[in-house]
Amino acid sequence: EILLKKSEESSITESKQIQQAQLESDALWRSITQNSPDHIISLDRELKIQFINHTAPGLTVEQVTGTPIYNYIAEEKQGEVKAKLETVLATNKAIRYETEYVASTGEMIYYESRATPRIVSGQTVGILVFARDITERINAKIALQESKDQIELLLNSTAEGIFAIDLDCKCTLCNSASLKLLGYNSAEELVGQIIHDLIHHSYKDGSSYPPEECKVYQSLRKAENIHCDDEMFWRADGTCFPVEYWSHKILQNGKPIGAVITFIDISERKQAVLALQKSAVELTQLIDTANAPIFGIDKEGKVNEWNQTAQRITGFIKEDVLGHGLVKEFILNEYQNQVKTVLEHALQGEETSNYEFPLETKDGKRLMILLNASTRRDMDDKIIGVIGVGQNITARKEAEQKLAQLNQELEYKVQQRTEELQAANEELQTTNKGLQDITKALQASRAGFNSIVDKLSFGIMVINQENIIQYLNPTMQSLFSHAPLAIGKEFAVPTTYPGERIEVRVTLSEEEIGIAEMYLVKTLWEEKPAYLIMLHEITELKKAQADLENERASLARRVDERTGELSKANAELARASRLKNEFLANMSHELRTPLNAIIGMSELLLDDVYGEINEGQLKAIKHIDNGGRHLLSLINDILDLSKIEAGKMKLEQGNVIIDGTCRSSIQMVKQIATKKQISVRFASDDNVKTIFADERAVKQILVNLLNNAIKFTHPKGKVTLELHGDKVNKVAKINVIDTGIGVPEHELDNLFEPFVQIDSRLNRQHEGTGLGLALVYKLIELHGGSI
Repeated sequence: EILLKKSEESSITESKQIQQAQLESDALWRSITQNSPDHIISLDRELKIQFINHTAPGLTVEQVTGTPIYNYIAEEKQGEVKAKLETVLATNKAIRYETEYVASTGEMIYYESRATPRIVSGQTVGILVFARDITERINAKIALQESKDQIELLLNSTAEGIFAIDLDCKCTLCNSASLKLLGYNSAEELVGQIIHDLIHHSYKDGSSYPPEECKVYQSLRKAENIHCDDEMFWRADGTCFPVEYWSHKILQNGKPIGAVITFIDISERKQAVLALQKSAVELTQLIDTANAPIFGIDKEGKVNEWNQTAQRITGFIKEDVLGHGLVKEFILNEYQNQVKTVLEHALQGEETSNYEFPLETKDGKRLMILLNASTRRDMDDKIIGVIGVGQNITARKEAEQKLAQLNQELEYKVQQRTEELQAANEELQTTNKGLQDITKALQASRAGFNSIVDKLSFGIMVINQENIIQYLNPTMQSLFSHAPLAIGKEFAVPTTYPGERIEVRVTLSEEEIGIAEMYLVKTLWEEKPAYLIMLHEITELKKAQADLENERASLARRVDERTGELSKANAELARASRLKNEFLANMSHELRTPLNAIIGMSELLLDDVYGEINEGQLKAIKHIDNGGRHLLSLINDILDLSKIEAGKMKLEQGNVIIDGTCRSSIQMVKQIATKKQISVRFASDDNVKTIFADERAVKQILVNLLNNAIKFTHPKGKVTLELHGDKVNKVAKINVIDTGIGVPEHELDNLFEPFVQIDSRLNRQHEGTGLGLALVYKLIELHGGSI
């Protein structure tokens, strides 16, 4: 009994100990499951949840207990997870897998799970699942992959070649642009390879480029960033190309681990530079061979340009003038101050056009030169000197002077002879009046007749019908002193022309034969029919008339000679003009090709097509672009004007909607008008819809006129374009009106002359070439219009 009692006590103690251990075990399990960050789930053989320590967001333990676990997995993964768990039940082997759960908020939660069979008394009764939330890790992987994708996209979307190297110069990555530029098909051909041996191994001439001299290799060793634009990269096919590249160090924990190299192919840029250099050479050649004297001076006034035409017309070769002071050594003393003023204004940016001055050649001859002085600037738009373009107008001035002198002589001779003829006419009028007085006297009385005619300066004689002298006055007697006349003597005269004047030859002396004008009229003498003869000696008058005729013939001959000379001079001028037009046309075509290349290349450089450029380069390229466009516009005007003068400009006429053309022309000048705060207004007219014209030419006319109006209008002024239709005469009238400085009346005749500017003062404020209005005039004239 004692033993049984002790045994019972021992059994009770052991049972209590077991219960205590079970309680402690349960407490430990609860502590583990409750405090575990992982999900601990017990499943039965039907994969239903029997126990779960804590649920996913949006669920409760009560909701999920007794439900299949795969209900809480992303729908597209449910079948896959169910199959895996059933494999655990069938094989009694633990597995790992990843699942995705979509929370009620729509958020995706990722789990890494381990499923082990739960065995009781040798029987698999379910599965124990340990699930860990790996959402942050998965999201980090996704973000990392997205970042890698974005970097790869960025690398592959840029036109620049990019590759990275480690400290051993081995390639660690490269973008698609670098493969394309270097001629490789895949990154595997570069990654892991020493990049210097593949693309940077030789100079342009093929000689070896040692790694220790390689700038990239040196930058790695010194942990420096470098920029280089004078080296070559080699392609896979063995060809090379000029590159500009940048090497930037890669740091890790403050220490260099490699470098990223960005590079671009600058072949086109090099070609553009060569094209610019070639254009500069061609331009220099064109200037040197231009059919006009061209010179250049620096800021000190010393000559630094002197073309062939300047050498030819002056006799001074380049060696005579280069480095010498232009004004002091080669300009006449009386004109030095004026020429110096012209050049000083040009050095201050104020250009001068159409300035005339004399120039003495090396052999002492004097030439008249028409000068246009323009400011010369460098790439930074700084004034470095003056370019002068001249025109030898000596022949024109001499022709003008000779013509003026000839006209003056002719006018003097004509005036002189006119005065002589007027005097002779006045004397004849006096004679006629005397005849009238004589006739009256004969009709009055003999005594009165004698008292009058005896005092006359011309001869008077009366004969009867038998040609017997009845009367003669002293003047008549003096005219025949070599063969005296007397009353009662016979005097034979032609009486068949009474009432008419006839010229007769008279013997003034034994040596001299004269000319007299005889007037014969019928009269009565002593109440018998008779003839009254009046004789006026006109020998001197005839000589004067003969001299006048000879002088006129001489003048006519001289005029013919001068006319021939002028015609020849005009022919030479026409030939010179034609040669000028041909030269301008040829020069314009020759210049436009390189200029278009220069403008195109400058646009590409400004658009960073060949890589970024610094502020100084940007300023220089903008200067090139602006200068090129201005020069191209000038050349186009010269070419158009030359075509018109040569008769080669053909209009493509058709129906033009003039309202739209006017509005588009205003749009083309809107920017410069806005810059000067000038308002531009358009007044339309419904009476005119279309005109028959060349639309391009009409737009060129309007833009030139509007530009001119804006240029000569002060800031905040107004410019108006008016359109009027005349239905009766079927014409359109266009007015361009501005509030600008206007044109002096005495200058109106010069408005449309080419290369002539109204404001030609040394200090004129408005730039221009004097071509715009000349071109407008010619284009309107081609249309049959007027301005």
